Amino acid sequence: FGYKFKAARGEQVPTLEEVLELCAGRIALNIEIKSGAVQDVVLDGIEERCLDLVYRHGMESHVVFSSFDPRALLHCRIIDPSAVTAVLYDDRYYLRSQAPAAIVGHLRADAFNCSKEEITEKWIADCAAHGIPVNIYTVDDPKTMRRLITMGVSGIFSNRPDVLKEAALEAPPFKRPEPLSPSFRVNDSADTKP
Repeated sequence: FGYKFKAARGEQVPTLEEVLELCAGRIALNIEIKSGAVQDVVLDGIEERCLDLVYRHGMESHVVFSSFDPRALLHCRIIDPSAVTAVLYDDRYYLRSQAPAAIVGHLRADAFNCSKEEITEKWIADCAAHGIPVNIYTVDDPKTMRRLITMGVSGIFSNRPDVLKEAALEAPPFKRPEPLSPSFRVNDSADTKP
């Protein structure tokens, strides 16, 4: 990583601690816990180490933990029931026929994230009916950005924030779901959690 482009040669990928130091009090973060790092044990796992760093930097109200691996989301909730989590949809872990709200509810998560190729209007409607934010990754094309915004997604992951900002200004208006609170806590109703 980092050597794909000549201009990046010699660049070091920052540690999570360095990112948290830089971002504390400035922006919210999505921390993806990679499936390969997730183990069956809860204590001393990657989730606990990530949560500890987030607390140490006072970022717990500004971080969402996401993962394709449902164990990571469950571990975060076991360690801290107030940890904010997002399902990263992958059909290796979930059936395509499962409604997103059911997946989110089963894992006691707060949001549903999936790829631009997988998202459907039906999934957006299902999440909206349960007050669940839908975030789409990774979108760098302005036409796709405008289409997703018009469909009513809550957020878009992009490598091109400048393009996304412009696309958001150009997209036709739609009925935006309730905004996320500063702590991202949007899924506290009893009917969406087991």
